[in-house]
Amino acid sequence: MYSPIRSAIISSLLLLSSVTALKPNVTAVAAVDGHSTIQCWQLDNEFTSKNVLNRSSIYSADLGGVANLSYTFIPPNYDQGVHSAPFNQWVIFIKGIGLITVPNDNTTAYVAPGETGIVFAADTPDITSDGHRSQYLGVTESIIMQIPALNNQVPAHTVLHPGGCVTSEMSGLWELALGISSQT
Repeated sequence: MYSPIRSAIISSLLLLSSVTALKPNVTAVAAVDGHSTIQCWQLDNEFTSKNVLNRSSIYSADLGGVANLSYTFIPPNYDQGVHSAPFNQWVIFIKGIGLITVPNDNTTAYVAPGETGIVFAADTPDITSDGHRSQYLGVTESIIMQIPALNNQVPAHTVLHPGGCVTSEMSGLWELALGISSQT
């Protein structure tokens, strides 16, 4: 016998079983075969929800342990030149626009505060011979946080594609923020 309630429950369970877990995507400056490159990484740690004060859920993903924290002021229109990352580190853009390029490679990344403003720099001198170039564009200063990874660890990840992650790859975050995602 057909039951609309039973049908709705079964449909909901099937839909929930097909939902892919939401994981953070970040731009990374990495090295492949001894040369620096820019990649879009999907981190292995999933976003998880937490209820705070009986209100709507907030979502967070563990990015790993950190060793230190530096607040860095960069003057307007500054070109840092070609360099390697001193150690594996997170770089979080708080203000300004950055352009990351790689010599002898066509991958680039524009970085600005917000969902695309997190970069993992992993092209250390022990694994790359050429490094990357960081330029801070515009007529105002840039402010970044430099956060070395604890024990120089690289977070577990999957490479999604060459080049930096773009805003459209962060759409799952917008769904969470708007409360329309099926994440729980």
